Amino acid sequence: MPPHAVVRQAFQLRHPRHTLHTGKEKGFSVAFLSLSLLGGFHVERDGTPITAFESNKVRALLAYLAVEADRPHQRSALAGLLWPDHAEEAARTNLRHVLRQLRLSIDDGSAPALLLANQQTIQLDPAGAYTVDVTRFTGLLAECERCPHSSLESCAACIERYTQAAALYRGPFLAGLDIPDSEIFDEWVVMQREQLHRQALEACYTLASYHEERGDHEQARQYAWRQIELEPWREEAYRQLMRALALSGQRSAALAQFRRCRDVLAEELGVDPDPETVALYEQIRDGALAPAARPQRAADRPAGPPPAPAARGSLQDWGEAPITSYFFGRQTELATLSTWALEEGIRVIAVFSIGGMGKTTLVTKAARTLAEQFDAVFWRSLLNAPPLPEVLRSCLQLLTRQQLTDLPESLSEQLALLDSHLRQRRCLLVLDNLETILDAQQVGRYRPGYEDYGRLIEHLVQTDHRSCLMLTSRERPHGMARLEEETGRVRIMQLAGLEQQAAQALLKTRGLDDSDSRAATLVSHYSGNPLALKLVARTIQELFDSDIGAFLSDELPVFDDIRTVLDQQFMRLSELEREILIWLAIEREAASIQQLAANFVRPPSRRDLLEALRALQRRSLLEKTDAGFTLQNVVMEYVTERVVEQCCREVEYRSLNLFNSHALLKAQAAEYVRRSQIRLVLGQVAGQLVKTMGTEALAERARELLDWLRATAPLAPGYAAGNILNMLLHLGIDVSGYDFSQLCVWQAYLRGAYVPGISFANSDLTGASFTHILGQIQGLQFGPDGALLAVGLKDGMACVWDVREGVLLHTAPPRDLTNNYVCFHAESGIAAQGGPEYQIVIVDMADGSVRHTLEGHSSDLWRLVFSPDGRLAASGDGTGQVRLWDLERGRLLRTLAGHTQPIPTLAFSPEGDRLASASVDGSVCLWDVRSGRLLRSWQAHDQEVAAIAFVSEGELLATGSHDHTVRLWSTASGDLTHELRRHTEPVRAMAADQSGRYLATAGGDNFIALWDTQTGEPLHILADHGAPCFHIAVSADGRSVAALDVNDTIHQWEVESGQRLDFYRMHSNGTKAIVFSPDGRSLVSGGVDSAIYVWDVTALAAPRLTARLQGHTQRVESIVFSSDGATVASGDPGGKILLWDFRSRTSRALDTHQRRVRELAMSPDGTILASAGADGTVRLWEVRSGRPTHTLRGHTNVVNSCAFSKDGRGLATGSMDRTVRLWDVGTGMLCHTLRQHTNIVIAVDFSPDGRLAISSGFDHTVCLWDVETGALHARWPVHGAAYYSIAVHPAQPLLAAGGHDGTVRLVNLQTGQLICELHGHSQSVEQVAFHPDGRVLASASYDEAIRLWDITAEGDGASLAIVRPPRPYAGMNIAGVDGITEAQRAALKALGAVEQPEEAAVIGRGRF
Repeated sequence: MPPHAVVRQAFQLRHPRHTLHTGKEKGFSVAFLSLSLLGGFHVERDGTPITAFESNKVRALLAYLAVEADRPHQRSALAGLLWPDHAEEAARTNLRHVLRQLRLSIDDGSAPALLLANQQTIQLDPAGAYTVDVTRFTGLLAECERCPHSSLESCAACIERYTQAAALYRGPFLAGLDIPDSEIFDEWVVMQREQLHRQALEACYTLASYHEERGDHEQARQYAWRQIELEPWREEAYRQLMRALALSGQRSAALAQFRRCRDVLAEELGVDPDPETVALYEQIRDGALAPAARPQRAADRPAGPPPAPAARGSLQDWGEAPITSYFFGRQTELATLSTWALEEGIRVIAVFSIGGMGKTTLVTKAARTLAEQFDAVFWRSLLNAPPLPEVLRSCLQLLTRQQLTDLPESLSEQLALLDSHLRQRRCLLVLDNLETILDAQQVGRYRPGYEDYGRLIEHLVQTDHRSCLMLTSRERPHGMARLEEETGRVRIMQLAGLEQQAAQALLKTRGLDDSDSRAATLVSHYSGNPLALKLVARTIQELFDSDIGAFLSDELPVFDDIRTVLDQQFMRLSELEREILIWLAIEREAASIQQLAANFVRPPSRRDLLEALRALQRRSLLEKTDAGFTLQNVVMEYVTERVVEQCCREVEYRSLNLFNSHALLKAQAAEYVRRSQIRLVLGQVAGQLVKTMGTEALAERARELLDWLRATAPLAPGYAAGNILNMLLHLGIDVSGYDFSQLCVWQAYLRGAYVPGISFANSDLTGASFTHILGQIQGLQFGPDGALLAVGLKDGMACVWDVREGVLLHTAPPRDLTNNYVCFHAESGIAAQGGPEYQIVIVDMADGSVRHTLEGHSSDLWRLVFSPDGRLAASGDGTGQVRLWDLERGRLLRTLAGHTQPIPTLAFSPEGDRLASASVDGSVCLWDVRSGRLLRSWQAHDQEVAAIAFVSEGELLATGSHDHTVRLWSTASGDLTHELRRHTEPVRAMAADQSGRYLATAGGDNFIALWDTQTGEPLHILADHGAPCFHIAVSADGRSVAALDVNDTIHQWEVESGQRLDFYRMHSNGTKAIVFSPDGRSLVSGGVDSAIYVWDVTALAAPRLTARLQGHTQRVESIVFSSDGATVASGDPGGKILLWDFRSRTSRALDTHQRRVRELAMSPDGTILASAGADGTVRLWEVRSGRPTHTLRGHTNVVNSCAFSKDGRGLATGSMDRTVRLWDVGTGMLCHTLRQHTNIVIAVDFSPDGRLAISSGFDHTVCLWDVETGALHARWPVHGAAYYSIAVHPAQPLLAAGGHDGTVRLVNLQTGQLICELHGHSQSVEQVAFHPDGRVLASASYDEAIRLWDITAEGDGASLAIVRPPRPYAGMNIAGVDGITEAQRAALKALGAVEQPEEAAVIGRGRF
């Protein structure tokens, strides 16, 4: 069989579902392309080489498209990749020419084209008839990674895969292909080359080890030699080669390889061989390693972790449990731990010792050994000081099999929930490094904020269960000895050093002579401390020529703690080595060489950096993982302590060194890393400085240091100014007016910061992170290049933003404020906007031009979606009609009639051949797109279906409803396959992974659920954002999920781990709530930015901001005043209710236990507060004491609104269950349930005389109800858009209403007739409120404006005043700022920044 036929056969085996484009139906014959990029650039068509490429740019384009074939690539990105120094238009012209040449080279017309290209993107057809050796190489290794084999020796398939992969790697990626004028392409090649090179080395190492284990020394020799060919200084390969030669009887050749290794290391790296290599050489030299002996491989490198035993319930989360590659002695301790945990049933086992004794290693070994005896194993390191709720949430997620959706608020409830699971299952819990959360100043006491860990430990001792908690710590927490003595359920192990035999075995692995009698003395001096022995062993080799006696005769400090040894080691390090350790301590997780190099103020050469890293590895101070370099736990804690201590001294004594050379916070780090940096580095420095200096003195010292930096070294590279700013913001110090001009303010974290008036004139803001200002976001999606995009409206314009960068990518002019929506199709670049008279306007977002105007709908559009290819669109309106549109011709294809109620959601199948529609009545229809035929319809839910998605490649349809459930239906039969029950509030958003593996759902509760679509089981519950989410997107590769919450914050998670990677807080001053004080002198407002603003409205035409109150962390939903004006109550979506003393501006919180507060109401006498919750309840509170008096239950869905009657005896509530309910406040009893609304009830109030209750709903009606009888008094349609908010005039039968169309309307309450409309807002009016005198009306909108209207005036005279809350960067001076893009500059200006040039000499710019 010819080679190209073998390749073709391999393709078909790997892609059984892909059809090779044989083209028989079109008269084509197959032309199969084979691309070889490892070792050079070689292309064949059906076995015949293709060499007629016009230039290396053509080759480069083909190579890039072949390796990155999993997605389409924007033409602009490809042009920038290959011609980075050209103008955009010139680069795109070059790209068109190269693309044409590439087509001529690889497409001979005998088969369908391999290149898929349109006006925006280019891609190599993923299903095309071609193979790429790089893809095959990485695919084989990925299959090995995924294989569940218990050991490689038992898996012949993986051995074959490794063998094939090693054969495929013929040399460096794209060797010899040079593109001198494209640094970006060259960087991509270097990154790919390095990654593939490392993978090839690992594959050869694995194969050499496998064959060595089997005794096939010839094969082992070949794969070891292959490694040396690829990397001549690879010591572990030399050791493999030396063993293979020695064990096959070639002793002289093995010794010669040691000499070769020594010479290469000296010449290339300037270092000596590792102790392990020297020890192996001596073993061979002395004849200890002969053909009959078993190979001794343990010292080559850390072995992989042993396969975790299959626990009885297979519930295991090993977290950060380390790899236990070496384990010396400790058999007695292991047996003791096993006896305590299994036979005696001890509930808490604590292992204490000084640092470096091996507590973590011992407990890891014990836990892995005992795992099969437990139903669940949960391991967490406390090294990064996670708060207890974070740990409990992860633990409970494991024990509930990812079914936990909401962690209870109180610790007692959390512990009770944990108890229930610990009783059901026998669980092994491990908390490592407990000392991290203990107070360094008070022995045994917990750090502030971590006292709950003590309650957890005591609780687990006192309660009855079958589980066991293991702890490790350098310090005993307070009360542990008492628990051991009083309960008999606690055991404490004070871990001593290694016994002599085990310790000397350790020294042997470090290259020292364990037979030397003085080795015992060395062990005794260091109390058998394993880490201390490892560290001093290196010192003995380097400084004392491996002579233990010479080392012992030198003056030795008394050893009392590992810190003594670490102090010695740290003093011996070079400056570069110290900097590396400090950066790794700050990074808090493994960092690559590239990451480390980018951190340095003055970057070292790559050679120096590599040598320093190697030296630190040899000293056992750092470890190498797949993700990069990191520190051992003890070393990380030691270095972190040094950083904190030194930074505090430098700030106190005005001598900045480390404080300037290292960032205490990485503004661009992943969010979970940033939290750790704040807790353990920045926060510790700030906290200790406050203790020693005081807050005011520290703020003054910060100003002095900034002035000193500016005077002595303006714009000198460094992190000092950024550290100062981050520290001040962390402490909550007001930085308004601070001067950071002419300084490098690197890594400034300004997201969510309120910093008006600060000056950054002529400064360098490289690496800074800012609050984003986007607009009214209506959707999220991942673009073709993987960028996360937000789609929405700003100032009426349709906009598309890059979320990570916070920059505007595309805009289109406003069309219609009433029908104001936008949908975007990223691949085609088109958008749909709402137009007048229910039109749909199709625009090209590249230039904002109109392609088509679609007409046909006769009512408000509820939903519009694009087909996957962007050629069609489907729209549903308020009458239940669905229309299908041809977007290429701009015409209506057909109207689909199957619903009678509004259509809130639509979805195309992945192939675009079917359309699913759902209605507010719970019905679902499935349509054939080509014919318009109704394939199937059914009643999917009893309540509104708000979200719908095709999953599992269109085989299933998922529906999410207001009934809190998600259901999966077979599209073939219409049968229900799974009902997914985790949500506790309406499900409003969902998105499916393209591969069909999982479905993401969200709604009114505070979490996102990821579901396995085959089993219906939850994979992850993402709940660290703590707010309802209404938009979800899944990346094309399925690795990321993004969501927008109600606080205008966008979150992004990694699917595999469930960790939140980052969040992007979008600034909005959209106002949700307003209220006048009873005396009419003040107006209080709150909204999306979580602040509460107090306005002096004594002069109604000129309101003045007098206070900004901060207490909420989520948007403020509702604000009410007490009748005496002394108290203001405010509520947010997180369920927090604050009671503010209006005079002192201080607040106290109510213990609400409601997941989301939708609205508050205050009784007329100011004694009772009502809170309407998303959990379907209404709570009544005694204002003076904060004590709850009643919980009103009856609604079956979210309660949107509540209002007291004028006498305070009655309460009206409106809900998403479409009912209005009237309650007796005194007894908490339900009086009437009012059922005339056909859709969600939005707002309620009472008439001035209190005889009528008033309600408005999404059914576009207003109902008036008789309070005594509950009878419907009147019902009339709204004027225009649905009324979001209503307010009744204090004395007249006048109703004010605010709608989503931005209009305020005044309506005669007796007749329902429209009196007038007040225009001015550009977005929805969220609340209206009358002034106590009844002459003035206030309206609050998402457009950020609060408007005051004189309702007695006519025409333009009605508008009295307009005020807006201040923006977070108001007056920030960014004149001459470097380190930011022009898009970022524009965004900062939109947030209030200004450019006011200062008289300053701009000296050289900083580097980054």
